[in-house]
Amino acid sequence: MVEYQAHMSLRTTYVTHLEIRAADEIYPYHLVVGRDGSLKSMLREDPYCVLGGQYRLMTRKIQMFIVRLLSKYTAKNPDVHREAVKKYTAKNPDVHSEAVRKYTEKNPDVNRAAVERYTKAAPNGELKRKLTEIKLPLSWIERLDLINGQAPLAPEFAFKVYTAPVHLSEILGEQERLRELELRNTTKKGKPVASLETDTVFNDFKREMMFHRQAQAAVLIGMPKLKELGLGTRRPDDYFAQMAKTDQHMHKVRENLQKKQFEEARSEKAKKQRQLRKMGKQIQVQTKLRRENEKKQLAEEVKKYRKGLRTDLDFLEDSKKQRPGVAGQNKLPAKNKTQAKRQYKDKKFGFGGKKRGLKTNTKESSADFADYRHPKKPMKGQQQRPGKSKRMKMSSKKRR
Repeated sequence: MVEYQAHMSLRTTYVTHLEIRAADEIYPYHLVVGRDGSLKSMLREDPYCVLGGQYRLMTRKIQMFIVRLLSKYTAKNPDVHREAVKKYTAKNPDVHSEAVRKYTEKNPDVNRAAVERYTKAAPNGELKRKLTEIKLPLSWIERLDLINGQAPLAPEFAFKVYTAPVHLSEILGEQERLRELELRNTTKKGKPVASLETDTVFNDFKREMMFHRQAQAAVLIGMPKLKELGLGTRRPDDYFAQMAKTDQHMHKVRENLQKKQFEEARSEKAKKQRQLRKMGKQIQVQTKLRRENEKKQLAEEVKKYRKGLRTDLDFLEDSKKQRPGVAGQNKLPAKNKTQAKRQYKDKKFGFGGKKRGLKTNTKESSADFADYRHPKKPMKGQQQRPGKSKRMKMSSKKRR
């Protein structure tokens, strides 16, 4: 308790307003201003302390007044609470950058002075050394860079461009009109002021023409240079460029294409099957109707014949002609199995007559060796197993 009371009565001072805010963020204390202008730090959890006023809740004017009161003490003790500021800036690294930005805005010559001091200490030495480290001594063919101006315009095209009667100020809007007024009121030392027609901010055609002419000039310079180096500038007729995609990716593409082709072929096949099914049904219905009609006509002709209205039977022949495939009409001769069997037997045994002595030898048959074949060599059979006595002798020899 004694230490706490001593800490409560401790008079704390800070260097700047930023350091006061930093200490208030880091330490678990309330920064309290006493009635005599002293700044005390008290524990936030202490319910008995009577605060003279929290620093955060004060107005900016009172805060700066407190800082001015404390500046006298901090001038004599500059290292007061530097550790708190270090901790705060470590957690918030943008504090210094923001302060530096504000300071450099108020004092723009600070950076220039620092650069001048650096260049006086090492005039281009370190820069050149760094340049030699990062510079790559590549040939022009590896870089293909050109520094050139714009190609000249064709006379007739230049005449059309620069003698056009249309003024841009007549077709542009209010914003462009204000831009033209701004250009008129602008004065540059020793330089002509650009007009709206020549200003590339709004004249898109002029800007794109500049890019085009510069590209033309690069082609006019680069093509002869490539020819001097003996490099081709046109692709051969039989040249096939390497694929930018990997084989794995192309396999996936091929699989997808094959899958699509298979699905399309399957759908086309299904469509054809449906169409054929429809056509088959239509043909079946038509055939059924035609047969019913023929049957009806035949029945009518038979009735007429019975009644004696008709004496000939030509309608029967007409009905057979109308029905193909009936009663042996338009039929191919069927193959008779017995016919082939009969031919084979006739070839073997003849066609009747004398059969005795047909297979006996004659002078011609005995002199004919066309069907003679050399006897084949006998095949070596499997070796015969030795007898029991021989096997016993062989086993006794192995034991010795």
